[in-house]
Amino acid sequence: MARIIMTRTAENTEGDEHADSGRHDQLARAGRAGNALLHRGGGVFTNPKYRTVHLAIITFALLVHLALHYATYYPPLRETLGRLPYFRLHALHEAEFLLIVVYASLVFRLKGGLIAVLITAVTSLPFLLTPFIFGRQPRPDELRDLSIQVAFILLMGLIMSVLYEWVARERDKRLVLATQIEQSNLELQQRNNELAKVTQQLQSTNSQLSGLNGAVQSRINRLYGDLEQTVEQEQRQLPTLPTGFARERFARFLAQVQQTLKDV
Repeated sequence: MARIIMTRTAENTEGDEHADSGRHDQLARAGRAGNALLHRGGGVFTNPKYRTVHLAIITFALLVHLALHYATYYPPLRETLGRLPYFRLHALHEAEFLLIVVYASLVFRLKGGLIAVLITAVTSLPFLLTPFIFGRQPRPDELRDLSIQVAFILLMGLIMSVLYEWVARERDKRLVLATQIEQSNLELQQRNNELAKVTQQLQSTNSQLSGLNGAVQSRINRLYGDLEQTVEQEQRQLPTLPTGFARERFARFLAQVQQTLKDV
């Protein structure tokens, strides 16, 4: 009975261990998938030790953007640069602005994007006054169109900054989740190790009980054989003895049997 109980206990423990191992593997796969997702796109933009370099690049990009954008506003360069397609296509300057906003958002999150938008909004004032800077009267609806153009591009930059901030926060949540999964993996692994030790101990105890059970069974079998042989001998001898002596001998025989059973 003891062997059966210990065997079932060991089987149940092994079953629990296999179930925990399956859950552990699932969590491990989820953790690896989360970490792979989080590290796409790289830490060059988010690594704090590169922030000074990124700040210098963003500042330089803004200055170059402003210099190129307003280069034709300088009279000596107006005629020469005005013939080049780059200076006649304002959409290119808008693309530069959006690129700088995205760059600032990648490095400094929402704060960086908002600052880039704000700087561009301030530096866009000369663009709104283009007709007066060029010494002419505004054409019909020209100031309105310029204002709508600036407002739209600033709104686009703002939306891009907000969208990236939302994506970054979702990434941070997944990073926390991945960390929790990794911690759970470590705890499950530790538990699996403890269960493995308990299983080994149960198996060792089961083996010892099996050996003890075999020894006890062997001893009982020998005792039963000895008793059976002694009873047969007494059955053969008692009929040949006188009645009184036979009764006395049979009583002693029963007492020896009882004492033997008590010793067992």
